[in-house]
Amino acid sequence: MVRSCPHCLPGDAVTYVETDQSDAELPRRRRWSRAERIALVGVIATVVGVGIALATWLRPGPLDDDAGAPRSGNGSVPATAPRSTALPPATVSGDGSGTGRYLDSLEPLTGRANLAPLPRVLAAQSGYDRPVVVRCPTNASDDKVRDVVYELNRRYLDLTATVRPHHPDAEAADGEAWVTATTQVAQRDGTFLSGSAGTRVIATPNRSAELRATVEGVDRLVLKVQCEFPDGLVVLSTATLTRL
Repeated sequence: MVRSCPHCLPGDAVTYVETDQSDAELPRRRRWSRAERIALVGVIATVVGVGIALATWLRPGPLDDDAGAPRSGNGSVPATAPRSTALPPATVSGDGSGTGRYLDSLEPLTGRANLAPLPRVLAAQSGYDRPVVVRCPTNASDDKVRDVVYELNRRYLDLTATVRPHHPDAEAADGEAWVTATTQVAQRDGTFLSGSAGTRVIATPNRSAELRATVEGVDRLVLKVQCEFPDGLVVLSTATLTRL
């Protein structure tokens, strides 16, 4: 085989060494398997994550929850009051917009004539807010009980009120008055099923009593008032219905 030597002068002795190594015998580049490539990506991701974590840890500045809190002159964070988990107080309104509704804001379905205004002598006293005032019966044979009926339409849970009887005669100061709350639930045939909403409450002009009645799921509330002496009044002060 004739070979040229671009850097040789005429007459120089040149020795050529021939090898029998073919292209097939040259070492080939090793190809990575799929598993090896996935492993390599995982290693790279781990290294990057460690680097980010290290940079965050070395970053200057406070890392606690009080980073933005105002500090006193000595650098300490002033103590703060614990957050309250108590629910806000119930709001009672006269139009039903709150969590409760005053009974005096409802127009009676029946028994409107049995209601009376609060006497002036009581209006100036404390404890007679939002009153529902019921006239005592005459205690005649046909007038033993005075009823006042309210339409509730299953919108409320319970009724609370303070029962305060009043009589113009001082001798009747110990006269008892009885208040009972009953319920009526509409039936499919158009009738109403009556039931008890709570125990009967006994009070006197010198001793008030608390009325509590359950009215959940009822259509009507019936207040029944009886008095030992006629010509008196029974005041239900701050009578409140709790909404569902």
